[in-house]
Order: sequence, then structure tokens, then C-alpha cells
Amino acid sequence: MKQFLLLLSLLAFLFSCSTSSRSELYDPDKLQAERDLEDTEQSLDLTIRIKKNAGVRVQGNGATAKIYIRGINSFSNLQSPLFIVDGRQMTEYSDVYHFIDPNDIVRIEVLKRTDQLASYGFRGVNGVIKITTKHN
Repeated sequence: MKQFLLLLSLLAFLFSCSTSSRSELYDPDKLQAERDLEDTEQSLDLTIRIKKNAGVRVQGNGATAKIYIRGINSFSNLQSPLFIVDGRQMTEYSDVYHFIDPNDIVRIEVLKRTDQLASYGFRGVNGVIKITTKHN
């Protein structure tokens, strides 16, 4: 009987510990606040916003990041996509990174299909990333 009571009290202790830590771990309000903070911090970085698009591969961070669409293209020595910012062509990601305030971005569109790239000619062979800002 003594062993049964000891086992019962041990189980009650373990259950109370696991319940309190589980409720702290799965607090929905706390998790949502952390997600909102993470989204706010990430929305300030252009590289992370571009990385979220399907078919885009990013190596590195910030202005020195290398951005590829559909992998490395063998048709030309130019491997990075063409960037179109409010209708202006820019070839270097570092220029785009310093030119744009990420808070002003309205939309980022990744063009990969041949019919979408035809109007950009040879320079668009590695894909096009169109960025529209509030100032357009």
C-alpha cells in the first residue's frame, strides 16, 4: 500500500509538472505575438521577402546576397535575374537592396515562364523579379 501511495504521488507530481510546462509552451497568445514580431522584423529585409517567393533561391543575406531563379542558367554568364523596380531595370541586387525601402514595397512578382520573359529579351533569360513600390 505504501508503494502504491508513493507511485500515485509521483504520478500526480509528474502530471502537474508536465501540465504547467505544456500550457506555457503552447500558449496561443504568446505564440501569435512571437509570430507577429518575427513577421515584422522579416518584412523589413528585402532579401527575406524575395526568398519567400516560390522558385527563388537565395545565397547569403543583405546587399551581398546572390539570388537565382530556377537555379543557375547555362545560357549566359549572367546568373542573377533582372530586377525591375517600378519599371526601371536594375541588374545588380546590391543596387536594388540600397535603392528600395522595404516598407514601401507593395508587391514582388517573380517571372519564370518563357512567355512572361519574352519582352525582356536576352537579359531576362535568368528570370525577372518585378518589385512595385508605393511610389509607383
